[in-house]
Amino acid sequence: MIELTYHQATMAVDALLPMHVLWLPQHFDSDYFMVAGRQEPRVGEVILAKDVARTGPKLAWLICHTATE
Repeated sequence: MIELTYHQATMAVDALLPMHVLWLPQHFDSDYFMVAGRQEPRVGEVILAKDVARTGPKLAWLICHTATE
């Protein structure tokens, strides 16, 4: 499981959503991601992935992530 927590304003997150929507399908199509969704309240996201060791520090200015095996 990968837990993403936003550490910027939601407006900054929303600005990147169109790019994010284009990025997600490749990971579902490759069966790397099994489930993904927003946290409520909207403070981040949770992704159930097959190989959490594959995660990297992407968008570190916007989110921090924790990977749990």
